[in-house]
Amino acid sequence: MATKKNIGNLASLACIQISNALLPIIAFPVILNVVGTDLFSKIAISEAIALIAVAFVLYSFEVDGISKIVGLDLKSDIFKISHIFSGILYVRLLIWIICVFLLLLSYSFLDKDIFILLIGWMLFPLSYILQSYWIYQGLEKNLFPAVLTLVTRLLCLASLIKIVIAPMDYYLVPIIIGISYGIGGGISLLYLSRKFKIKLLKVSLSEIYQLFLEGKEIFFGNFSVTLFRDSNVIILGIFSNSTAVSIYSIAEKSIKIFQAGARPLNQLFFPKVIRSLAKIRKPDLNAFKIIAKYTWPQLTALFIAAVFIILFYVFFRHALPSKYNLTHEKEIVYLISVMAIAVFFGVSNFMFGIAGLNYLNKKWHLARAIFVTGICSILCCIPLVLLFAQVGAGLSFILSEVLLFCLISKAYFNK
Repeated sequence: MATKKNIGNLASLACIQISNALLPIIAFPVILNVVGTDLFSKIAISEAIALIAVAFVLYSFEVDGISKIVGLDLKSDIFKISHIFSGILYVRLLIWIICVFLLLLSYSFLDKDIFILLIGWMLFPLSYILQSYWIYQGLEKNLFPAVLTLVTRLLCLASLIKIVIAPMDYYLVPIIIGISYGIGGGISLLYLSRKFKIKLLKVSLSEIYQLFLEGKEIFFGNFSVTLFRDSNVIILGIFSNSTAVSIYSIAEKSIKIFQAGARPLNQLFFPKVIRSLAKIRKPDLNAFKIIAKYTWPQLTALFIAAVFIILFYVFFRHALPSKYNLTHEKEIVYLISVMAIAVFFGVSNFMFGIAGLNYLNKKWHLARAIFVTGICSILCCIPLVLLFAQVGAGLSFILSEVLLFCLISKAYFNK
């Protein structure tokens, strides 16, 4: 029964992640061909800025929230679950309002097109707040959000291809994505209320403040991750040209499909690692070996998936519709193959860092490691972009993941 439940949860989590990752890689090449590299680069840059807002509104609750929910019963602990859910929802909405306010203040400092796009992109983090998929993961009830994600992403994809048909439609891209994702968020909230009887409760200001304090280390780390994973597009926009931004953006979205395939395995093994580390209080060699036991299967599955993707591209590329014949296809494929190395280190960083160090009372070590990586990534990315354009950004992406793995591993081998 446990194995069947694990397989069901893994399939559901995979559906959520792959649905999220497939949408941009299917839609964005078409949008690139429709609007051209100049406008597409503005879409990509504004999206990268919006992802920073996403990092703010998610705060630490994709980890903290799940930890608070795991082990609670929907019947006997429904009040506690509703209280946790309400507090996290209020904190996220408050952060989102602050982000929108700061965006409006920055009007005079931003390119007009990017500002218009950012207004639309603000619907994107709002939809993540409403979806609240973290609570489904904590309760291990992932089937409904998986189906909901698949349906809303297909709706979004169809809408983008149908509506964005001319360069002047560029500003509709974030609005269509935000609205379709938001519809899913509204349905998710309704389902939580009707099916699980989770209600919105009053939460005191002191409790909201406490939620901020509890999650500051994880948020600091998550924001630093965003700093080195999503700032490369912005750096390319400043120090390179629209063609380089477009090539890197498409390659990065392709890599995110690869990452999406690994993330359900991360999420599946996350609680198992926590249980296995129950008697260990600090990171050491024994803890490293325990986590490695759950990491190797993920890396093996990832390698098999990589081989499958390569074979699929080699043998079936010619069967794709002509609208996917990109003018920079060779450069994009080359960059994807270079950046794919980083995904293997990314899986390890999640298991040894997010899962391991957070549980083993080394949150600040992890936060500092990610922050140092973020700063080094930016300092490294600028000269690499100046020298090698989009390839330099890809190299910076890899070096950041490698550096982070080294800094995380250091905690397990310090005597």
